[in-house]
Amino acid sequence: MEIDEKLITVSSLHKVDLKNFTFPSENRTTDTIVASEQDLFRIIDKIKDITAEFAKQQALQAKQRHPNSSISELIQEIMLSRRYKSGTRESNNMPLMQQKIEKNVNNSEPIQLVISLFPCKVPNRLKTAGIYPDLADLLCLARLSEICQAIEQIYQPGAVFNIVLDGIRHNHTVKAPLKDIVLYKKQLQYLATKLDFKNLRFYEYSEFLFSCEPELIINRQNEFIKTYADNKKIYGKKHANPNEELAQKLDKYQHLFKSLIYTIYFPEIVGDKNADDLTLEVYRDIFNVSEGKPTIIALRKKIIATATELAIQYISELEAGRKFDLTSAFLPDAIRCDIHNVAGRYHIYSVNRSTTLTSFHSSGYVEKSGVCKVNFRINLLKESFVPVYIEGTCYTTQPFCYLQKNDQISTNNEWINTISVE
Repeated sequence: MEIDEKLITVSSLHKVDLKNFTFPSENRTTDTIVASEQDLFRIIDKIKDITAEFAKQQALQAKQRHPNSSISELIQEIMLSRRYKSGTRESNNMPLMQQKIEKNVNNSEPIQLVISLFPCKVPNRLKTAGIYPDLADLLCLARLSEICQAIEQIYQPGAVFNIVLDGIRHNHTVKAPLKDIVLYKKQLQYLATKLDFKNLRFYEYSEFLFSCEPELIINRQNEFIKTYADNKKIYGKKHANPNEELAQKLDKYQHLFKSLIYTIYFPEIVGDKNADDLTLEVYRDIFNVSEGKPTIIALRKKIIATATELAIQYISELEAGRKFDLTSAFLPDAIRCDIHNVAGRYHIYSVNRSTTLTSFHSSGYVEKSGVCKVNFRINLLKESFVPVYIEGTCYTTQPFCYLQKNDQISTNNEWINTISVE
C-alpha cells in the first residue's frame, strides 16, 4: 500500500515537533533525582491510600444518587460512573453487564471482570524510557483495583479484575525481545503485590490456549488465515471511492498503522549505543525515503513496510479473536472489558479521564502540584521534566517517573508527600 503522509497527521506523537530537539543526557551526572527503595514504597503506599479513598467516594456517591436501587443496580452504577467508563452508557452493553452482575450476586460470588492488557513497555524511546513498568503502569493497576474496591464497599464478596497479559500473544506484532516481556511482567506483578491489590489476578494468554477445546483453537486459526487473506486484498491497495463500510475499515487500518510506526521493536535502533539520537534522526522525518544517509533511509523504509504488513496481521488476529473468543471460553461469567471502543464490551479509562494514552505507550510523571499523570517521554523531556531514579532497583538505570521542575524540590524527596491522582 502506498503510504501517504496525510494518513498520520492526527497521530499525537507525529505532531510533536522533533526538528530542533535533542535528547538531554539522562545519565546520573546531570539534573536528576535519586530516590531509595523506601521512597518507592512510600510512593506505592501513597497511591494505595488514595485509591482506597476514591473507591469509598464512588460507592457513597452511587448510593446517594440511587438510594432505592438493588445491589446489582448499584454495582452497575459504580462501573458506569464517569470516573471509570469511557463512551456512552449504551455502548457499554448494559444488558449483558447487568445479567452477569446479577448471576454473581445471586450466587454471592465476586463480580468477575476480565481485560487483555500490559503487553510490554513499547520499545520506542520517544514514548517510554525503558523495558520496566513505571509510574504510568502503577496508575493503571490502581485504576483497575479501584473499580473492584468501590464495588466491595457495597457488596462484600467484592470484585476481581482478571488481567490477561497479552505480550506473548501480540509479540509477532510488536517484536519485543521475549526477555523484555518477561521482565516487564515480573516487575508489574511485583508492583501489584506491593500495592497489596488482592483483587487483581494475572493470567498468561497461553493459559487460555491450553485450557480451551482444541476445536475452538483450530476454528480460530482457520478464521485468521481466511481473514488475513481477505484483509490483504482490502488494505493492500488504494481505493478511489470506498463506500461507508469500507471507509470505516480503512480508517481503522490507518490508525493502527500510525500506532505501529512508533511501536514496533527495531533492534538496529534500540540496540544502538546512541539509541535516543538515532531514534530522533529516523523518526524526525519518517516518510522521507529519498534524502539523507543511506542507513537512515533504509531504516525508514523498513519501518514503513513492517508496520504496513503487521497492521494487516494485527487486524486479522483481532477479528478472528472476536469471532472465536478464547477469553470468554475460559471465563464465561466475566464481564469483558476493553480500553478501546469495542462493541459489546465495558470500556474503561486505563489511567484517567484526562488521557487516552495507555500506560505501556507512555511514561509516568508528577506535576508540581503532585498530580500523577502520563505522557510521551519526548514531551516530558521537551518540558525539562527531571528523571527520578531509584537506587537498588531496576529503576537504577531507567527512570521510574519524571518530576516537573520545582525550585522547592528537596534532597529528602518530600515531593512524594504531595502525590495525588485524578
